[in-house]
Amino acid sequence: MECAPAFDYARARHYVEFRPDTTADPTTDLPPGPNSKQSAPSTTRAIFDSPNAKLTLDLRYVPEAVADDVQRPKVELKELDLTAQGHLGLSVCADMDLAEGQAVW
Repeated sequence: MECAPAFDYARARHYVEFRPDTTADPTTDLPPGPNSKQSAPSTTRAIFDSPNAKLTLDLRYVPEAVADDVQRPKVELKELDLTAQGHLGLSVCADMDLAEGQAVW
């Protein structure tokens, strides 16, 4: 997955900051069973901010196990530097290997 925003039609510079995502706990809606004992993986969100364009983009994700006895997938957001291609700020990427019964949304 790659997220490379281009604010104001790619004319405005932007900045990215990684923060812990404490807004969603994927364990709250789990029924009793094997998955209910899993701890929620710590998730990180990426905040893109473009002061000149007066816009902000908040990139979040929720890892989910949709089958019994399946662990939630681990997702790690990383900086992606596409400035050599003309981008006016850093981008974000994540490599995800999903198994049957895993989802990220």
